[in-house]
Amino acid sequence: MFGTFYGFVHGDVNKLLAPMDGAGNFCGVDEFKDYPNLYFSNLLAVGDSPSSTLENIFKEAVCVKHCPTDHNGEITVQCRSNSIIEHNDGTCTNVMNYATTAEYTRPYKTTNVFGFCFPPSTSDLPPKAKDGYKLLKASLRHSAAGTAIEQIVKAGSSIGISIVTAFIFSCILLALMAAYA
Repeated sequence: MFGTFYGFVHGDVNKLLAPMDGAGNFCGVDEFKDYPNLYFSNLLAVGDSPSSTLENIFKEAVCVKHCPTDHNGEITVQCRSNSIIEHNDGTCTNVMNYATTAEYTRPYKTTNVFGFCFPPSTSDLPPKAKDGYKLLKASLRHSAAGTAIEQIVKAGSSIGISIVTAFIFSCILLALMAAYA
């Protein structure tokens, strides 16, 4: 119990919940506070095995201000420089594929899912990037955190109904207490 209290008082919950870029920096924390989301800059980072491919994909992940979206046909990635992907102008639009693979992947539009930037569909991704994304998605889904999030999403309607039911019963109880007390 002391450990829990000490961790709560002296710990940083944001680090516990924050995504981590390829260089080990927590997105949205400390000097990365203005860059709270994680963008996978190279879904083409193919390795010798699925685990090495996944490791390469996470190695090139960067913290971004906003998950990239399409603005008039242009997609700009505003990321924070780290020891893996370095840039001078605050964007990493042209630093997507530095050495891991011979192919270049252009920036892709994304949606924010709990601080991770995922493509809304795979239709705009090159074929090898689609394979990398499927591997990334499967890995996250089968992790402990991914399983918990998936279960919460599936149970969302049950949780909502329980909250509404509890509120209704509380109101009835209060009305009965007011009438008979």
